[in-house]
Amino acid sequence: VVYAPEEGDPLTARCGIDENGGVLTCDGDFFVFPVPFVVVFQFFSVNNGVPQGVTATRQQVGDAMGLHQTSLPLLIGLTGNDFTNQEDLQEVQDYYVQKFENHGLMAEARKRKWVKNYYNRRVLVSLVVALRAMGTQALIAEIASWDPNIAEKIKRTAQFYNQVETM
Repeated sequence: VVYAPEEGDPLTARCGIDENGGVLTCDGDFFVFPVPFVVVFQFFSVNNGVPQGVTATRQQVGDAMGLHQTSLPLLIGLTGNDFTNQEDLQEVQDYYVQKFENHGLMAEARKRKWVKNYYNRRVLVSLVVALRAMGTQALIAEIASWDPNIAEKIKRTAQFYNQVETM
């Protein structure tokens, strides 16, 4: 038994790393942690005593988006999650959607079914394109030039996901 006095995701991820095992979850945030692999609960089953399911690693998720896996925590911070108020991110997301929406990656995202909801897909793809084009440091610097508080929240979220590596 493992006791998690606060948010349990980092501790769960750490257990997966220490045991060289995966995490079975419905929570897409786990693709950001450096666990050996993530098993998507919705696609998991046991047939004749043999577990089967859809698995992916952090590197596979990053590769599919054309991002280095270390950029994924920042992407989570920009798209919204359990720790960032979606309303705080609205202006940032709208800006990058306008700036990068007409990029060819939208068709690829639709085909790969990255996100079912059209609005969320527009936001995700625009932010992926922004990260590809600008890099993490330049993107955060640009956001900080408009609103240092939002930039700090996004950086803290990314740090939260990176903390598991130092636990």
